[in-house]
Amino acid sequence: MLVLYYCAPSFREAPGIEPAWKFLTFTENFLIDYQHNQTFSHAWSLCVEEHFYLVFPLLAWVLLRHPSWRLTAGVCAVIFGGGMILRAYVYLHYRNPTMGWHAGQFVELLYYPTYMRLDGLLAGVILASLRWYRPGLWQKALENPYKVLAVGGAILCLAIWLAKGRTDFNASVFGYPLLAASMALVVVACVSHKCLLGRVRVPGAEMIATVTFSLYLSHKMTWHVIRIYEPTLVSTGGFQAFCIYAGAALLVGSLLFLLVERPFLRLRDQLETHQWQTWPDPVADAP
Repeated sequence: MLVLYYCAPSFREAPGIEPAWKFLTFTENFLIDYQHNQTFSHAWSLCVEEHFYLVFPLLAWVLLRHPSWRLTAGVCAVIFGGGMILRAYVYLHYRNPTMGWHAGQFVELLYYPTYMRLDGLLAGVILASLRWYRPGLWQKALENPYKVLAVGGAILCLAIWLAKGRTDFNASVFGYPLLAASMALVVVACVSHKCLLGRVRVPGAEMIATVTFSLYLSHKMTWHVIRIYEPTLVSTGGFQAFCIYAGAALLVGSLLFLLVERPFLRLRDQLETHQWQTWPDPVADAP
C-alpha cells in the first residue's frame, strides 16, 4: 500500500501524506500533521496494534512471574482510569472553550495516540485472561449469554448516547471504555453456543472477515479512485452509491488479500514449519 501511495500520487485520497519513515517505524499516530497530511491516516490503528504486540508480551511476562489477580486487576484499572484521565487532561487543556478544537488537534492529541486507545485492547486481554485463568467465571458467563448480551447492549446504548457529540468531553473521556466494555460483553455472548448469535452462520461473514484487513488498508484509496475516475456512478449518493462503494472496496480488498496477503501468510507458515522441523529436540538429544 505504501508503494502504491508513493509511486502513484493520483491514488491518494488527500493532497498530503506523511513521510514514509513514519509509516515504516509505526510512529505515524504520534507524529502526524493531520491538517496537511490526511492520506493513509487510517494507518494510525496499525501503529496501535504494533505497539501492543511489542509491549504486551513484556507486561504479561512481568505479571505472570508472580501471578496475582489483585495486581492484574490493579494494572487493568490503572490502564482504564489512566486513559480517561489523560483524555480529560488533553480535552481541558488543549480544546478552546469557545472555538473548539483547532484543525487536526482532536485526532493528533486524543484520537490517534496509542496511550489514548488502550481501552479496546485491554478489553480483549481481559476476556482472554478470564478464559484461561478464571474458567469458572468464564463458563458462568457462557451459560447466561442473553443476560451478558443485555448488559452489553445497555452499555453500548449508553456509550452511543454519550458520544452524540463525537469530540466533546463525555465522548472523549467515557465513550471509549464504555464502547470497549460493551463490545467485550457482546463477544462473550457470541461465543456461547447457548446464544443464537453463537449458533447461526451469517452468509458471507467468514469471507468478509478473511479479507477485512486488506479491505481496511485499501478502502480509502478505492473510494477516491471511484470519485475521481467514475464520478457519475456515485454523484447521486443514496443506495446506488453505497452499493458501488461497498462492492468496490470488497473487490479491491479481496484482490489485495489474494495477491499479497495470502501468499505471504503461506510463506510465513512454511517458514515456521521448517523452523520447528529443524529445531533440536531436547528429549531426543539428551544423553
